[in-house]
Amino acid sequence: MARTATVSIDTTVPVASISSPTSGSETQNRLPSFAGTVTDNESGLDKSTFLLRIDSTDDATNANLVIPAGANRGAMAYPGTGTVAGLTLLGKTASISLTGYSDGATSIPFTYNESASLPAGVTTVDHIVDFQVQVADLAGNYGYSDSSSTKGNDGTGRHGNQPHNIKIDQVLPTISSVETGKAWDATLATPAEKSNVVDSLVVEFDGNVNADSIQPTDFEVTLSGSGGTFVPAAVTVNKKDVYLDLDSDIPTNNTPTVKLVGTVEDKAGNSTAAGSKKALDKLAPTLTVTLSGGSGTGTDGEAADKLTKDKMTVTVSSDENLQSAPALSVTDLDTALAASSSHGNVASSVAMVAQGGNTWKYTVGKGASADGKRAVTVVASDSAGNSKTVGKTSGTYAADYTLDKSLATPNSTPANSGTTTESFPYLVTNYESASEKHSVSITSAKLGTADVTGDVVASANNKVFFYQPTEALENKEHTYEVKAKDAAGNTKTTTVKFTKKDRTDYVIALFAGWNAVSIPSDPIDSSIGSALSNTGIKQVIGYDATTPSQPWRIASKVDDGDYTSQTTPGLDNITAGNGYWIESGNFEDQTVALEGPTGPGDPRPPLVSIATGNGWNFVGAVDQSRVQTQKGSGGTQLQRTQDDGTTAINLTQTLYFSNVNNDRVYVYDTVRSKFLELTTNDPINVGMGMWVHVSPQANGQLPPIVP
Repeated sequence: MARTATVSIDTTVPVASISSPTSGSETQNRLPSFAGTVTDNESGLDKSTFLLRIDSTDDATNANLVIPAGANRGAMAYPGTGTVAGLTLLGKTASISLTGYSDGATSIPFTYNESASLPAGVTTVDHIVDFQVQVADLAGNYGYSDSSSTKGNDGTGRHGNQPHNIKIDQVLPTISSVETGKAWDATLATPAEKSNVVDSLVVEFDGNVNADSIQPTDFEVTLSGSGGTFVPAAVTVNKKDVYLDLDSDIPTNNTPTVKLVGTVEDKAGNSTAAGSKKALDKLAPTLTVTLSGGSGTGTDGEAADKLTKDKMTVTVSSDENLQSAPALSVTDLDTALAASSSHGNVASSVAMVAQGGNTWKYTVGKGASADGKRAVTVVASDSAGNSKTVGKTSGTYAADYTLDKSLATPNSTPANSGTTTESFPYLVTNYESASEKHSVSITSAKLGTADVTGDVVASANNKVFFYQPTEALENKEHTYEVKAKDAAGNTKTTTVKFTKKDRTDYVIALFAGWNAVSIPSDPIDSSIGSALSNTGIKQVIGYDATTPSQPWRIASKVDDGDYTSQTTPGLDNITAGNGYWIESGNFEDQTVALEGPTGPGDPRPPLVSIATGNGWNFVGAVDQSRVQTQKGSGGTQLQRTQDDGTTAINLTQTLYFSNVNNDRVYVYDTVRSKFLELTTNDPINVGMGMWVHVSPQANGQLPPIVP
C-alpha cells in the first residue's frame, strides 16, 4: 500500500527585537525594564529556546559580548545553561515566564523588570551593560536581536547581530583632558575634528555630556603666564568632547587651564559645577619663512626674494622654542609645478643654522639645476612635539623663487652676416623671441664706434629693443654691438655684422615660347610696358575667373612697339597675385623692380588677396612680406613669416591654397612643353603661374585666396 508525506523546509531565522531600553542610551537606574517581541511566520517559535541574556558582570567598557560572536549554537543546551561548547556566556538569563504561549506560536511579546542592581557586586557604577535575545523556531533556526542596521557579519556580534547596550552611570562628570588647537568642523560632509586652530581648544569629559546643559559661560579659560582669562564665545558638543571657541588666539606654546564655573550634565543626568584641567599643548609652532639675497633687481617676481642667478637665503623664525633646527628642503619644479625629479633634489632636510632668538638661516646655491622655478619646504617641531610643515612635500607645489642662470641669446634683425637694403633700418635685438623669461636692460649699444645707447628704444615688457640710425647707412658692412643685463643679473654681449646693399631687380626667367609666370610683389611701375619691357616679348595673357563672360586679358606688340590690348577689359598693368602667359621670341630674362619690405616710416603695406571664380583660375605666388622680391628669389620656395617675426615656414600647395576648395593645381613647364600637377606637399616656388580649379564652399561662397 503506497503512502505519501509532505515535509516543510524552513531556513528562515526568527526575528527578535528589543523595544526598551533604547540601545545606546544612558541612565542612572540600575534596575532597568526590558521589553520586546520575537516572531516567526514559518514553522513557528520553539519557546523553550527563548532567553534574554543580560551582562551583569563588572565589564565597565563592554570588552566582552554577552553572547559570544560565532559560537556553535548546535552544542547549546535548551534553553541555554550558560555554557556553549566550553564557551561561557556572560551575565545572567532573565527570568521570563512564557506560560501563556505554546510551541509554534508566530509571535511572543516579553517584558522583564530587573530586580537585582546592575552590574552585580559593583559600588561605583559607570558601566556599559549589553543584552541580547536568542530564540529558535521549530525547524531549529536560531535568531538573535540586532541593535545595528549597518554593521553586518564582520566578526562582531552573534553571527553579525549586535547586542543592545545601555550605560548605567552614577558618577559625576569630570574633565579627563584638555588640548589646545582642536576645533569641530561641522561644515564638512562628514563633520570631523581639525587641528592647529589657534583660537580653539577641546575639553574631553569622562563620558558623553548633554549638549542642552552646556553654555559658553559654564567655562573659564585662563592662559598660562600673563595671557589673561577668557569666556568662550561659542561651544560645540560632540559626544564627550566640548569644543571651546575663544575668538582670541592662543599662543602656540601656551597651556591654558580650563575651569568649570557652571553646571555640566552628562547623558545619564549626573551633573557637576566643579573641576579644572591644565591643557596639553597641541598647537604647532608658527613658522615665518622669508627669502632674501637673490640677484633679482626688479620688482614683484623679479625682486631679490623671488629671482636669482645663483644664491638665495632662506630665513625661518618661530614664535616658540623648537626641539631642533628646522629642516629645509628645496625642490626644482617642472612647468606643471610638480617636482622635476624628486622632492628635495636641491637640498633635502638640511638642518638650518641658528641665528639666536628662534631664528635660523640657510643659503641655497644654484647647484646643477637647470633654469626654472623652485619650491621651499620647512619642517619643524616645538618642545611639545607638535610638527609644522610650511610648503608642500609632494603633488603640486607653489613656486617660491626662480633660478635664472643665463641671459638668452637674442634674435637680431638684420641677422648676423645678413643684409639690408634699407638706408634707415630698424636694428632689432629681440630677447622675447629667444624665450627670455625676464626683463632686460641695455647697458651699452654701439653702431661701429658710435655710442648709441641713449637712442635705443625698449618695448613695454623690456624684452625687445629698437635702434634706427639717424644717418643713412653706406653700402658696406656694419657692426652693431649690444651689451645687456637681465633682471637676474646675467649679462651678454651680442655682436651683429650686417651689410647694407642696394635692392636688386627681380628676374623673370623666360624661355622662347610660352611661359606661365607671376611676380611676388607689385612692380614699382606696374604699367605693362615698364614691367615687361624686353623686346623679345610678343604677347602677354592674363585670366580673370571672376568675369566668366570675358575672363581673358590679352596685350600684344609688334616688333619694338607698344603693347595694345585686343580684349575689353584690356591688360594694362602687371600686378602680384595674377598668373600671366608670356610669349617670348628669345631666351632673354626680364628684370623688373619690385616693391620690397616696408621700412620705418613707410606707409602700411596692404595684404594681397586673390579673388576667385568657380572653375579654373590663373594665379601667382605672392610674398606678403615682400622679402623674396630681388634677384635670386625666382624659383626659390615661397616662405611665410610666423608670428615671432623671425621664423619662416616653407609653403606647399596645401598651405598656399588652404582657405579655398581646390581639386587640381597645374604649372606649365616651358622646356618640356607640358602641364605638371602640383600635389599636396609639392612646394610653391616664387615666380610660378598656377592654374587652380576652385569650387564653392559648403555655404556657396567663393572666398579669395589669401597667400
